[in-house]
Amino acid sequence: IRPEAGRVLRDGYTFLRTLDHVMRLLVERHSSRLPAQTELLARILKYRGAAAFEEDYQRHTKAIRAVYLETFS
Repeated sequence: IRPEAGRVLRDGYTFLRTLDHVMRLLVERHSSRLPAQTELLARILKYRGAAAFEEDYQRHTKAIRAVYLETFS
């Protein structure tokens, strides 16, 4: 795996793991789906708003998917 791919996976893992912890605290159970309203998540994770959080979420998930496709396709 390329060093850059490793960084993408590490950063994505850190982001998604932190998100998972916050969501477990909010809904008191594991959930693999983002809530329809992400304002509270964004505020807890110290984003300037829901749009900034959602952009970061999309960036991480797309980058992880690209590494996966590059590695396993």
